[in-house]
Amino acid sequence: GTKEKKVISSKIDKYLKGKMSSVDGPKRIIIAGPPGSGKRSQAECVVDKFGVVELSMMDEIRNAISNSTALGLAAKQRMDQGLLVSDDLMVRILKERLSKPDCMQQGWLLHDFPKTFSQAIMLEEAGIQPSHFFLFDVPEDILVERCVGRRKDPVTGKMYHLKYDPPPEDPEVLDRLFQRAEDTSRSVLNRMHQFQVEVSNMKFLYRGRLHLLDGTVDKDSLSSRISDILEDVGPSAAPPSLKVVIFGPPASGKSVQSTELAKKLGLVHVCTGDLLRFHIENETQVGLKARSSLASGTLLSDDVIIPLIKERMSHLDVRQRGWILDGFPRTIRQIQALKEMELDPDFFFLLEVPDAVVLERALGKRVDSQTGKIYHTSFHPPPHHLVHRLRAQTSDSREGTLRRLQTYREVEATVVSYFSCVGRRINGQRAREEISKEIEAVLARRIPLDMSGRPPRKAIPSAQEANQYIKSRLQPFLVKGLTELARAKPADPLRYLATWMLENNPNRPMGGEQSDGGRAGVKTNTEEEKNFAS
Repeated sequence: GTKEKKVISSKIDKYLKGKMSSVDGPKRIIIAGPPGSGKRSQAECVVDKFGVVELSMMDEIRNAISNSTALGLAAKQRMDQGLLVSDDLMVRILKERLSKPDCMQQGWLLHDFPKTFSQAIMLEEAGIQPSHFFLFDVPEDILVERCVGRRKDPVTGKMYHLKYDPPPEDPEVLDRLFQRAEDTSRSVLNRMHQFQVEVSNMKFLYRGRLHLLDGTVDKDSLSSRISDILEDVGPSAAPPSLKVVIFGPPASGKSVQSTELAKKLGLVHVCTGDLLRFHIENETQVGLKARSSLASGTLLSDDVIIPLIKERMSHLDVRQRGWILDGFPRTIRQIQALKEMELDPDFFFLLEVPDAVVLERALGKRVDSQTGKIYHTSFHPPPHHLVHRLRAQTSDSREGTLRRLQTYREVEATVVSYFSCVGRRINGQRAREEISKEIEAVLARRIPLDMSGRPPRKAIPSAQEANQYIKSRLQPFLVKGLTELARAKPADPLRYLATWMLENNPNRPMGGEQSDGGRAGVKTNTEEEKNFAS
């Protein structure tokens, strides 16, 4: 009957959503993510806090071989023949390990398996069902930076990172460090793309137990979020994220302002120039198309740049933390693409800089070939010991800058007109600190949006400034007025108090003769009161 059909349908739905395996009892955890996403470090944190058994598929194969189990011998035979251990054999080895008392009682955590959708299906069919499936989301440019900087010590087996976890300043250690083949940029990108193909199906399979997390946040923040989920603590309400576009001609200071603002407010800086340089350096298909466009100073085709931005803006860091777009949009199609992604900006800042100033800034710009840091021969000179490795970019030549300026001027009016309702025109020739203060005041709604280009008026005071004014000025003023009222005991108290406040207002004193509005004869008695009234 109808009732029975509903019951069956409910059971099927629960199974498909992964609800058939109860989350009660020992935790069964899988942590997945692309290479360099932080799976191992987060696994260690979970093991330390919750006491689950940490499992590695490769370690379990080695253990099975060393213990000469039937499955271990089968794995060894395949490896001796130069063959990979089959998925079926790996799942059987894992199932045998999970049947041990420690896993049954304490729960378990896997962080390097499954790597493919077929492996995930085989786990489900074998009854190995996680209670929690954590998937870390990290953009490819950040992944590559994390991986290519890794170095391994062959003696201790310890892994270092040249930027985030540098090795000790020991010449002997530094000499023996090496980069693994899988940590080259080409290898990382290949592995990441393979993972993306597989993970789309795994997300569907584990959708009832899936927890998609931003893997770009710091280690402690990510660990805290995982712990909250495992302890069934809901996420705290996040403040609304800002969406900002900073627009202007080349060398107008867009990247400088975007970088500083992103760092201060915790936003994600999405710079089209940085993304394109990443693809050029790694010789991707996008990079090959971009190389000629950047060299000639022409805009890259919308068919190339829009998918690039769409992919970057799809990641969790952008969606959850807010963003600053630098270098996009520049055409009507790009504006429409932003709208289709439901990413209309809250604020649009136009940095206005005359062509002559743009040219002066561009011609003096130099880039550190090792760190990528930007200097200027006049405005921000480099240290003497770095001068030998500085380079001038081809696009910053006089001809290249003029071409980029011409391209920018052709699209400026269209873009500015579209975003004028959320925009503010800013004089970009001032000191960077002044520009930053004006942008921050607009974001805090202390200075209004205005595309006229007029200098900013005095900002509305912040809450802290307002409180300070109330305590230091307003409260003493009101106390004096009420004291006068109590002493005079006039027939019309409200009229008396209002008149007293007008005559003694320290911000706008009336001066002249006192009115007789119920207050005649009231005088200031002390020198302090006279000063206050004046």
